[in-house]
Amino acid sequence: MQPPISPPTQHRALLASVVQGFNEVSSEYNTALTAIGITPVPRSYSQAMEDPDRWSPAIEKEIQRMREFGVFGPLQDPPAGATILVPLWVLAHKFDGDGKIVEEKARLVVNGRTQEEGRDYHHTFAAVLRFESLRILIALWVTLGYHIWQIDFASAYLNADLDEEIYAWPPEGFPGGNTGKVMQIQKSIYGMMQAGRNWWKTLDGTYRELGYTRNQADQCVRSRVSGSGETMTGTYTDDTLGGSSSIQEMEKAKMEIGLKYRIKETDSVQFALGMKLMHDRDLGIATLSMPAYWNNLLSHHSLRDVKPKSTPLPNGAILLIGTSPPSTDNIEFMREKPYREILGAVQFGAAACHPDIAHAANVLSRFAHEPRKVHWQYLMHLVRYISGTRDLGITYTRMAPGGLSPIVYADADYASCVDSRRSTSGVLTIMAGGPTFWMSKRQDVVALLTTEAEYIALAKAVQQAKWVHSFLSELGHGVPRPFPIRCNQGAIAISENPKFHSRVKHIDIRYHFL
Repeated sequence: MQPPISPPTQHRALLASVVQGFNEVSSEYNTALTAIGITPVPRSYSQAMEDPDRWSPAIEKEIQRMREFGVFGPLQDPPAGATILVPLWVLAHKFDGDGKIVEEKARLVVNGRTQEEGRDYHHTFAAVLRFESLRILIALWVTLGYHIWQIDFASAYLNADLDEEIYAWPPEGFPGGNTGKVMQIQKSIYGMMQAGRNWWKTLDGTYRELGYTRNQADQCVRSRVSGSGETMTGTYTDDTLGGSSSIQEMEKAKMEIGLKYRIKETDSVQFALGMKLMHDRDLGIATLSMPAYWNNLLSHHSLRDVKPKSTPLPNGAILLIGTSPPSTDNIEFMREKPYREILGAVQFGAAACHPDIAHAANVLSRFAHEPRKVHWQYLMHLVRYISGTRDLGITYTRMAPGGLSPIVYADADYASCVDSRRSTSGVLTIMAGGPTFWMSKRQDVVALLTTEAEYIALAKAVQQAKWVHSFLSELGHGVPRPFPIRCNQGAIAISENPKFHSRVKHIDIRYHFL
């Protein structure tokens, strides 16, 4: 077996092919920042050192954190045949709920793309909190009058031990560089294939020790009932949003987690998964919105002062892919247009707390591979609609009719895709007066009748209803079954009456579970 390559040669060999992967990640991050008007971050240690006053404190803080967590073993000669990873610095801004930069962050990572499956790692999947689950939790907490709190795990992944024997060259800024020595990685450092999964398993074990039960409908949601009350949590990687039935239970929950990990508490919850969260427990109301996000997007593209539109798309808009290649004029017009960049930012906002633009974003995404002038014009129409609704959001209230009992709506736009003649399914779930789930998606099959399209949409709605029922039941707050699903009467008749078999036997079996 050949001895390991010396560090300088190893770096040269890998930086040509491997580091490109991290540059791609940094490039995507910078593209996202640029799209919302934020100055891009340095893409390397050397670039960061061009502005040491801004970035050196963050880098020194990360180096100290690595020492405190015992991430690396002592310097040693490279073992024969060992996997040796190249460490890299990833830099980023941290934002508050108003979209303002509050601090610079530096994170030391390794490139997991060089790890060998079956030797250096085995499993990689790690669940993350779904937007939908977060919205249901907030609706639940508002209705029940719970105290909402938030904690941030410092260097979350570094709490998880690493079982495999893997090494790293000393990072830039660490002592021992260019000595030919390596360090054994002892913790699940960011960038390793198994790091996210190891952290999820570590945190999950802690929750079990503290008496929490994992929700089988979303494995990042957990709950428990103790002598001081009830607590529910939703965790997205290193951020946890919690709701507790009493101040005593809230303080107990935070204290117990704080004894296990280094956490940062917030005095009041104002930011959740990129959304601004405003909560008034006394009034029994909570609102999710993204004004800073939209303002940054509009400002960067010089669209902040455009005249707003009253609808996401023009009435009667028909969008086509077309069968002929784009004209020269189209190609020239779109050459410098950031269609995908803006559309990606819009899609995130639609998924977070803007169901009103979900359909428009879905339709425009069909043309992302080769957008034309007309598609750009419709995207600008959507952006102008957003400019007039940027401060709006979703509101959940304790006094809403129906309370926590979900109401599910299903509808279909028959043959709405002119290119494929496929229909579009729409599903909406309302809880505590606000939407917790929405979907606008082109159907997989061509429906022959309007009723068929409605039936397919109804099947999606029933799937969603079953998931919501399971989610709430796992939390111990189940609602009576069945709860209302509002849909076309023809679709309901098909689901209830077998005499229509001859009309619907050709519909895909997946929709017949009704």
